[in-house]
Formats: sequence, structure tokens, C-alpha cells
Amino acid sequence: MFRATALLFAGFLLLLGTSALDVPSSTRYTSAALSDEISALPGLSQTISFKQFSGYLEVNKDHGKNIFYWFVESQNDPVNDPVLLWTNGGPGCSGLVGFMTENGPFRPTKDGQSVSLNNFSWNTVANVLFVEQPAGVGFSYSNEKSDYNTGDLKAADDNYLAILQFLERFPQYDANKFYISSESYGGHYMPTLAKRIVEGNTVAAAKINFGGLLVGNPYNFPEENALGMFGTAWGHQLLPKPLYDQWSAKCQGRRATQCDDLEKKMESILSGLNPYSLDTPVCTEETARGGRMQRYFLLNKIKKSGALGKYEPCESNYAEAYLNRADVQKAIHARPVEWEECNMAINVNWNQTDLSVHMEPFYRYLIDSAEDLHIVIYSGDDDSVCGTMGTQSWLYDLGYPIVEEWTPWKVNEQVAGFVTKFKGFNFVTVHTAGHEVPTYQPARALVLLKNYLSGKF
Repeated sequence: MFRATALLFAGFLLLLGTSALDVPSSTRYTSAALSDEISALPGLSQTISFKQFSGYLEVNKDHGKNIFYWFVESQNDPVNDPVLLWTNGGPGCSGLVGFMTENGPFRPTKDGQSVSLNNFSWNTVANVLFVEQPAGVGFSYSNEKSDYNTGDLKAADDNYLAILQFLERFPQYDANKFYISSESYGGHYMPTLAKRIVEGNTVAAAKINFGGLLVGNPYNFPEENALGMFGTAWGHQLLPKPLYDQWSAKCQGRRATQCDDLEKKMESILSGLNPYSLDTPVCTEETARGGRMQRYFLLNKIKKSGALGKYEPCESNYAEAYLNRADVQKAIHARPVEWEECNMAINVNWNQTDLSVHMEPFYRYLIDSAEDLHIVIYSGDDDSVCGTMGTQSWLYDLGYPIVEEWTPWKVNEQVAGFVTKFKGFNFVTVHTAGHEVPTYQPARALVLLKNYLSGKF
């Protein structure tokens, strides 16, 4: 449906002897898209060179279930550049956390009253679709309260429908490559959504031109995360050897009665540090609500399941203040609500068994599918909660042949990390980056994205 619309529009242009770039920009958009265009963003004094749209994508009409999106076109070549979906983890945290503090085009000021441009925004090379999911997160909502009790599979269904709704609203992007990306609990979100897209492409009339997935510091399963957490802390020499040796002998990769006490001791030692970026400061402002709640949502969820530009540690608090301005909510076509970066009810009511689901079968399905997907898993090596050490422990166990082993890659003549190329996917580390790689190493994150989209990674 979408591809046919694009082809019909292209044919019409050829009959007129013109091209998409010659046509006034307003004619490229559906009336629904134009009604979502952001004409002016409060607190932004700089001139921007790209169009942006925001509003709701209805994924269940009977329930009145709507996913909020914020779409920013590429600053490079919006007509031909790929479309990249971004959502944050949690589960239950908003994709606007990424938009405002990681890879989006704006950064909030400390007073929460204005925003400035982010030179390392991912929309410098791609059209980026930020979504708040599932319903109940951020501005997204449903009139059916049972929708707030959800899990991995239902989230995948809703995200899949949101993509289809997006392409219906913006049919000119139907032929562009479509990629999906996330971090943290995105280690569950993205493989599950990718599988849903591949399955949908085999039966649905409206196919997504799916290019692959890019997942950062992914959560996989509790034991791997415990290894990533305490193993990484030990590697940073933040734990005493006798305590770590005792835990390693009794608890690594398994559970035992002594593990809870040992882990409480290690957590107490580490409590003054930022576990999501061990070498960077924590937010200490009196008004802070913890700062970067996405990370603590995941950390608390793991514990309940039985295991565990310039960096601004309080930036998520500034973003929350900005997005709660009435004029901002009006400008971005959002329902007037108290916006929070994470929804505790969604997190608490998440299908608990999903936390222990191993994602390796999903990756094998995607790697072996006929779609020839471009799959990259990247990892900031300063993160302990979804640490590189833990991620390596299951990646190699996938069993795919290694094409190129642990090769350094550079940014500005400095080693930015290491790349291991497997048959069917690549693994990339980002040196000195924490859990949210674009926050801690924005320049390296942008180069990583460029290398991913170009096929270098």
C-alpha cells in the first residue's frame, strides 16, 4: 500500500518533468502529517534546517491506544536517507529520554526553559523516529486500562503497528530503508520487534523495507547482567578480591542461597557510584529525582528477578522540566499531562517472566532469516549494569563463525573501541562510554551510527 503510493507519486512527478526535490515541500506530506508538523518549539532560539513532526499513532482504535512519536527529518538528505526508529528501555521509559539527553537534535538547559542544538544528533545522517512506548509511557496512553499490564510480545505488536501507522502518515518514506534501535531493555524490545517485522513481511500486504537493528548495552537475562555488573566493578578494582572471589566461585552464572548476601555487600560498597557509568559523577542536585531513571528502573527490575558532548548527570531532570511546560506540550501536540521519563506502574506490572527470557533464539532467528538484516550490538565499556563483560558471555555462545577478531576502530585518531565481526552480525565496543553511549560519548556514537548505516560495521 505504502510503496504503491510512493511509486504513483513518483510517476506523477515524472509526467510533470520534475523531481521530489523540485516540488514545494508541503506537497510531499499527507494532511495528517502536516497537522503534526511542529511550527515553532518554545525556548529554541537557533534556526534549524530540518522539519519535525509529533503527535499520536493509533495502534488500537477499539481501545483508544495511542503511541506518541516525535519525528525529525535528516539534516543531510531526508528524501533518500534511511529512517531509524529509536525507543528507550526500562521497561517503561520514554523514547523522549533519548531525544532530549542522548541522540536527539536538542539538549535542555539547566533551568528547563529552553533547548539548544546537539551537534552530534543522529538526525545529521538519518531520519529519526522517536517513540514513547508502550501505552502509558510519557504522553502515550490507552483508554483501556488493561493495556497498562503488558510485556515483550504485546509491546512488539504495538510497535509494529506504530511503524505501519507512521508509514501511512509519511508514505514518501516507504521505500527508504527502515532500521530499529534502542538500548538497555531494548535488548528485549528490539529483537522481539525485529522478529515481528520479519514475520509481518511474510504475510502482510504492507511490507516494511526492513534493514536491521542496532542495539546498545542490551539487557539479555539476569545471570548475564550479574556477571556484567560485579565482574565489571571488579575489573575497575572497585571491590575487594576476597569478596569478589567468593561471589565468583558460588554465584557466577547460577543462583545460590549465599548470593543475595554477597551481592548486598558488593552493592553497598558500590552504592556511591554511578553503576551505569562507573567513571562519571552522579546527580547531586537537591531537586533531582535520581537522574536517568531508565537505568534505575532496569536495575531495580533485575534485582527483583533475582540478580542483578559534555556529560551532565542531571540532564534528565532538565528534560522533564522542559517537557512539562504547557506551551511545549501544546507545540508538540501532546495531551496535557504530567510527563515523567519512566512509568513505575508499567515497570511493576511488566510480565515478570519476560525478564528471564534468553534472547539468543531471537537473534538466531534474525541472523538466519532470508531478510539479510544488518545487526550490530554495541556496548559502552564503562557500564556495569548491562556490562560489556556480560554481553560478551552470551554473544560468543551464539556459535557463529568469527570473520574478524577484536579490531580497534578510531575517532579523531584515538581508539574509540573494538569491533568483532561475526558471520551475520557485528559486536562493537565504545571505550569510556556508559550505559547510554550517545550521552557519554556523543561523537563516537555518531561515528558508530555512520559506520553502521554505511555497512562498515
